[in-house]
Amino acid sequence: MDLQKCILFLVVLTVAVSALASENGSYTEAEDLFLQQSSDKNACEDLAKATEDEVRANVKAAQEILDGMDTGAKCKDTGQVGVKAATKQLSEKENAKKLATTALTKAQGATVNWGSVTFSSITEGDCSIFYNSKNYKNAKAKVEAAKKTKAKGDEAVNAFTKALEALENALVNDVQQCKCDVYKSHTKAVVSSTKEVEKANKKAWTKAANLRCVIEGTSSSDCKIPKMPTVKTAKLTGGVSKESCSSLPHKGNGENGIYQFASVGDSYWKLVRRVKAGNNWHPARDQMTGTETYGTYNSDRESDSTFSMKFDSMPCKSFLFATGDMKKWLITPKASVMGWYANGERTILKSSDNPHQYKARWYRRQGAKEDPWISIIDHHPAIGAGKIVYGENRFGHAHARNVLPSGNGANVFCEM
Repeated sequence: MDLQKCILFLVVLTVAVSALASENGSYTEAEDLFLQQSSDKNACEDLAKATEDEVRANVKAAQEILDGMDTGAKCKDTGQVGVKAATKQLSEKENAKKLATTALTKAQGATVNWGSVTFSSITEGDCSIFYNSKNYKNAKAKVEAAKKTKAKGDEAVNAFTKALEALENALVNDVQQCKCDVYKSHTKAVVSSTKEVEKANKKAWTKAANLRCVIEGTSSSDCKIPKMPTVKTAKLTGGVSKESCSSLPHKGNGENGIYQFASVGDSYWKLVRRVKAGNNWHPARDQMTGTETYGTYNSDRESDSTFSMKFDSMPCKSFLFATGDMKKWLITPKASVMGWYANGERTILKSSDNPHQYKARWYRRQGAKEDPWISIIDHHPAIGAGKIVYGENRFGHAHARNVLPSGNGANVFCEM
């Protein structure tokens, strides 16, 4: 069809649909495009196809972005670095325990050379001459030392075994949460991308469809716009689905003393020490080394209890010091708590006062049984402000009464 015939075709078509009083502007624009073509009907078809191809290319580009998102393949590896590190530490403790057991067995089986004594120095029924001998005392000291070393080894293995078990249990939830997060992320991205794709391409897609209708002589009222290509959810790793969210168990609710606080972050925290509401700080005197145990453990962070479990062998990379009501808290690396310092600047990762890392002046002096003093701000102003979050040796005064009664006591948490 040459240009004259193409125009004549359009005129006839326009007359045929004029009586329909169509309000479809896109159809009218398609008629105008058809009229403006300076070649035959094929040129109009080429224009429609080029427009459709451009839309498909745009959708494909958007789909490639979605396909490039995290599909959840790494969810299974969530926390495994920590598990491997904890497993390695447990293995080291188990090896140390084996060596200690061997050393004890060897010490108990050692031959004691009583030495030579004169007959006249021996009194029947009195063995003190033997028990007071240097060789016996040395052998006994070795056995006692070996027993203590083995006991410490047993405690360390038990503590690390429990910590690893708690970590692995917590990671079951983490893996499931990871899958749920990936699913939600993809769902949100698909919805957003669909809207953007439609907004950017729907008009062009509709024009192309109307142009085809004009070419084929289909009236505006009978012109059907085919469904525009759109993006879809990428192929996700097995287990990443809506069900991964619905089957997600409640976590960090205090079961077994493990908590997760929205105000603090995503970490899991094990409650290891608590002092109930009152006018005295923790009875501990181990200077936060975690070697003391007392009271009856209670997983309720607001219980009317004062207690401490051993946590010196737990793999705590950070501590959370907080009031029982969680209105005042801070997170600090274990290294910032340890060491000796007097009014020294220590690192706080974040707190109820400040979401960013900063420093505050604390105390941990050798021989000072009430230390360390851990506070949200510098120690001295913290006393009056009620922002001390840790102290020991049942210390009272304003250090305790300005925070413990109103905050429902105070807790120490170890980061899992």
